[in-house]
Amino acid sequence: MIRNYMRSVVLGRLLLAYITGIMLATYLPFNILFVLIAFILFSLSCFIQFYYARKIKRFTFHWLNGMSLNIIFIFFGFLLNITHQEALSKEHFSKKSYQMLKVVIVDNLSNNSLNNRYLGKVIASNLQQNVQGKILIYTKDKTLSLGSILSLTSNTISFQKNRNPGEFNAQAYWNKKQVFHFVYLKNSDSVIGHKQLSYLKTNSLFIAYKFDSILKKHLLNEESYKIASALLLGSRSGISEDVIADYSKTGTIHILSVSGLHVSVIFLVLNKILSLFKWGKTQLLKSFILISFVCLYAYITGLSPSVCRSAVMISFSIIGKQISHQSNPYNLIAGSAFFLLIIDPAYLFDIGFQLSYLAVLGIIYFYDAIYRLHYFKNKLADQMWMLIAVSIAAQLSTLAMSLYYFHQFPNYFLLANLLAIPLSSIALYLGITLLALNPFPIIAKYIGLILSKCIALMGYILHKISMLPYALSYYYHIDSIAAGLLMAILLCYSFYLIHHIKWMNWYGAGFSLLFLMNSCFIRYQDWKTTHYLIHQKDSPCILIKSADQYTLVCSQNSNQIALNKLIQNFQKIGWHLTKLVWVKDQSLVRIHDKTFLFIAKPNPYRPIATINHQRDDYLLCAAYNLKGIKENVIQIISNKTLNTSYLNSNKYYSTYDNGYKCIPLP
Repeated sequence: MIRNYMRSVVLGRLLLAYITGIMLATYLPFNILFVLIAFILFSLSCFIQFYYARKIKRFTFHWLNGMSLNIIFIFFGFLLNITHQEALSKEHFSKKSYQMLKVVIVDNLSNNSLNNRYLGKVIASNLQQNVQGKILIYTKDKTLSLGSILSLTSNTISFQKNRNPGEFNAQAYWNKKQVFHFVYLKNSDSVIGHKQLSYLKTNSLFIAYKFDSILKKHLLNEESYKIASALLLGSRSGISEDVIADYSKTGTIHILSVSGLHVSVIFLVLNKILSLFKWGKTQLLKSFILISFVCLYAYITGLSPSVCRSAVMISFSIIGKQISHQSNPYNLIAGSAFFLLIIDPAYLFDIGFQLSYLAVLGIIYFYDAIYRLHYFKNKLADQMWMLIAVSIAAQLSTLAMSLYYFHQFPNYFLLANLLAIPLSSIALYLGITLLALNPFPIIAKYIGLILSKCIALMGYILHKISMLPYALSYYYHIDSIAAGLLMAILLCYSFYLIHHIKWMNWYGAGFSLLFLMNSCFIRYQDWKTTHYLIHQKDSPCILIKSADQYTLVCSQNSNQIALNKLIQNFQKIGWHLTKLVWVKDQSLVRIHDKTFLFIAKPNPYRPIATINHQRDDYLLCAAYNLKGIKENVIQIISNKTLNTSYLNSNKYYSTYDNGYKCIPLP
């Protein structure tokens, strides 16, 4: 049965091979020999496909055909991803000498009270024109517009690994987006011109700005306006962290970004209206109108990746049904993913891309089985049951990845979605009506009032649900292996329960055993006593983790704001601090048979406390230069890169260079 099933999902099989190629190019080091071997395999596969295939009978599902075709698509994915990796190019600005870079602003990422963030594209330097690369720009005072050209003289900084537990891994996140450097603008950096954006982009931004101003005009409540802007236009800037936390805790955060839900609502409403007319042989015209309106909505909302993704998926679905009413939905989904990954292979590593496609696949696969569990004669009850079935199906398919990325599960997601999705749909209808009837001020005023009340009611309900006991369950021990095993368990048992394939039950039991062993191993590692070196700018810290007890020892010179942020990061991964110990500068501390000397900033003219010359003695220091340190200190730990020749003969660690995972103390 599975063999026949796989035969029908041709694009799905090829997509898996293509994704394998993308991942190989991402995680394997670039090596000419490896590329040469891959090219030889590719050439051999092409030879098999175009010449040898004629000699094999029933070649359509022959293993040799399948293997050669997969190798071709693996190579295709590998090659395309390599060409998209700008850091490998000789023209990348990091491989050039320059005093000034010309950078054009291509995206406005976020604006808040601390910083404005922009994405810039390098177009030239002071020495040559053929320079490329992307750069993340931070600024406090300057407000930049898309297309602004900057003369950048500030030093660019490479993203570093997350150095402390629970810290956001900015390096991994931005490197997958082909952004390797960031910069803080200074007064010497100035706008020297403006690059004309494309006609489509310019008009898209203009329409989005006009619609946003209409919402701001008619929604007097600031919070309601911001949420309406997120619902209709996908702009989440300015929404308070408390509101985002309420939506996150209830599993309805997808409402605050224009996504598949919103595009689907637009599609369903328009499809219902067009269904009132008899199209007959002009079904092609109806499909064209539907695709045009879906693309128009994506265009109006600023062509954000989530909207484009949803628009492409729905467009492929419409085209597939137009070609054949018996078209396989999995092939349509795979085709849309293929299309997007050819445009930019980096989409594969976008969390939104992964979760949205998993949710759609889950709805297609699980929905019917869940919906058939019960039948309601009452139409309203049946509609509610359909909504519940869709929510469960989407949650099942995204469960493993959600736990891996966010380590939490909203226990009341069914209740929240049951109430929030109808309200958000009503708000979406009202918002579209408001934008359409803006020329009629009196009508628009009352629609804006109703829309504001609807959004306020939705926010009130979600806040109350988020405050219920046990609203969130935390799963801090789900790593990549556990997430993969969890997906395998779900898939095996679903094949057993839905398709009645008995032997899948045994595979499910095997994966469950592996999952249990992995969880036990992680728990065992957590119970071991470990010392973690903590990076802080001004003073050294050390965290002692023993079972479920967490003790943070830090210097009295520690910055209180930075320390609070550090403790919040610990809580994100389930490390709840049980004890905080303050020590004076140049203090000796004995912890678990190890002696530590805390020095914030060594002064070569000031005597430094000495430590006995023992194997377990360490010096913690927050400075670059350690020339004033006496030679009897044999193991040195610094928050900065150590750069004195004296240290060549000593054992030292640097929390700045290696990241916290690399350096638990021996």
